[in-house]
Amino acid sequence: MGHEARSRLATGLAGLSVAACLAWATDARAAACCGEASALGDRLSAAEVTAISTSLSGRGRIGSFDEDGEYFPASIDDIDVRFQLAADAALRVSSWLEVGATVPVVVNLRGSDGHAEAGGSFGDVTARARASIASSDQHQFAPGLSALVGVVVPTGVPASASTDNRLADVTGQGDGEIVLGLTTDKVFEGVLLARVDGSVGLFLPSSVDAERVQRAPRLTLSAMVGPVLRGVALAAGVTYEAEAPPSTAPPGEAARTQLQLVASTVADVTPTMAVLASVRSSLPAKGAGTNEIASTTAALGLRVAVHGL
Repeated sequence: MGHEARSRLATGLAGLSVAACLAWATDARAAACCGEASALGDRLSAAEVTAISTSLSGRGRIGSFDEDGEYFPASIDDIDVRFQLAADAALRVSSWLEVGATVPVVVNLRGSDGHAEAGGSFGDVTARARASIASSDQHQFAPGLSALVGVVVPTGVPASASTDNRLADVTGQGDGEIVLGLTTDKVFEGVLLARVDGSVGLFLPSSVDAERVQRAPRLTLSAMVGPVLRGVALAAGVTYEAEAPPSTAPPGEAARTQLQLVASTVADVTPTMAVLASVRSSLPAKGAGTNEIASTTAALGLRVAVHGL
């Protein structure tokens, strides 16, 4: 399994990158958080019954990390860009439970030495259920806590089924995935957001060329902090991902790891509409990753919500 297939872990579950983690506050209905690798999807505020979001993101490869953690910048002649248009919907089922789903469309442009190939299709569809365990409003300093169960349906084209020499037609991670996550957050005094997310992705086995492949569990951790202003929220932090080699890897192969910086903002346009933007980037430095590509992603989205009567 190549580096490109593994990199789908960063985007497979989150589909809608820019609307990844919406929190709520006194003055800002949406608070920025977490980016595409949080694996937790959009969330509703206490006053919302449903929300629909769309986003457009672009990811460019800037380099790669080898098994020893050495960073190698991409050649100026290489082209490796991924565009994603995603639609996300979230619905409140009860006061403590909400469900949601994300459907992405992916277009890739890859090439080198003056030759490029383009390809794309629907990506992996994801679904989730979020349960509120504790509200952040229960105590002045106690954070809220939510649990999440997510499912990745491998509807995209995996690397193992690619018919393009440059893998330009690859739009999915190739394996079904069940994700278990926890998120805790708090807006202190209505002016400062702090949030920590964690998830474990459990992959279903697949078959490649009649050989059974089992990927190891994927761990994702995110931490964000930032100010909440009237109608605008900002956040910045880090995301860490780790996955051991799959069952077909040769003995002694290093794990796939990566540390990325994330910055995100949410701005209310109307009481029910918000613009979202985010930037995330790998650290182009030794030790910031192993066996993984390094990339920078920028995203812009629009979110429309319906409040309860």
